[in-house]
Amino acid sequence: MSRQNNPIVDEEVGLLASVAKVLAEHPVIQGAKDDELVAELDRIRKEIPGAKAEDKGALLEQYDRQVGVLEQLRKGRQKATVDPASPYFAHMRLKEGERTRDLFLGKATRIDHGLRIVDWRNAPISRLFYRYQEGEEYEEEIGDRVREGIVDIRRTVTIHRGQLERIDAPDGTFRRNPDGWDRTAIAPPRLAGGEG
Repeated sequence: MSRQNNPIVDEEVGLLASVAKVLAEHPVIQGAKDDELVAELDRIRKEIPGAKAEDKGALLEQYDRQVGVLEQLRKGRQKATVDPASPYFAHMRLKEGERTRDLFLGKATRIDHGLRIVDWRNAPISRLFYRYQEGEEYEEEIGDRVREGIVDIRRTVTIHRGQLERIDAPDGTFRRNPDGWDRTAIAPPRLAGGEG
């Protein structure tokens, strides 16, 4: 066990700080409220029974159009957003030729203002995290093109209330404690069995 910081810890703490800063400076603006649409629908619904016969068709058409807008508004709001308290659970760095990029896997996607957080369930690039180990070369068809490179870094992290609590990397497991960070080395696998 080691109580001094490690370059892996320093790097992950720095990356989380950068992500947290962008999330704080550029929060996701929630969709418009539907209060006005609901009030308009209520007004049209009340107007239809007393309307002239020639106006009822136009009112029903307007009502249907407003219902469609309301459904779209509500559907758009169901989109998951990145939680600043726990924005991601994994980090990988990909090297593709001269290009290097950091990607984070989370429960929602946010790719703007320099962020590259992808929903692990829906982003095809997240397959690289699950199929390859750190240091392995990959060649995968993602979208409409073949990507080749090396998984330079592959780590899982635990972030709780915006604080990095744990990092699992090939170099070991790092856990935050009141005095800093503890490192537990990962024992290499060994064959065993039989009576010995």
